[in-house]
Amino acid sequence: MGDLFEQFVRNFFAKEQSAYRVSRPEVKWNVEEGRSTPFGLKLLPSMNTDIVLERDGDRVIVDCKFYRDAFQRFYDTPKFISDHLYQLFAYLKNQSAVPGWEAVRGMLLYPAMGVSVDEQIAVDGHEIRIVSVNLGQEWQGVSGDLLRLLQVETPRAAMAWL
Repeated sequence: MGDLFEQFVRNFFAKEQSAYRVSRPEVKWNVEEGRSTPFGLKLLPSMNTDIVLERDGDRVIVDCKFYRDAFQRFYDTPKFISDHLYQLFAYLKNQSAVPGWEAVRGMLLYPAMGVSVDEQIAVDGHEIRIVSVNLGQEWQGVSGDLLRLLQVETPRAAMAWL
């Protein structure tokens, strides 16, 4: 289901809007080859993005996560899922080393399963949005919600997205 969700969102953005180029490039590790062993470099995992949106210097890496909940629990206190944030942050930090990508932003996108989320944080100079979309609503609602991700319309949003 995770692959289906990712493909749906990527294809939706590719077909339903024309303001942004949609792709899914691999992020290259920003390695120091002179300080790395050749075999160590071969053991690095690939960083395959789900969706990258680009327009006029605006770049966003979107990572789709098909999970029941966007939170883990720590002593009954909800927290964002650390592995998801670490993965997205690795993408952002390594991709920001590429000229023109210094201000790359990130988005974790979840299906809304009971609890909706739309939060923004800034970490080490990178804006990250954690948001969910309700896939159980009528198509017009799903479509509208996904398109609204390309422009923040809520007054509580502190950062301008795309």
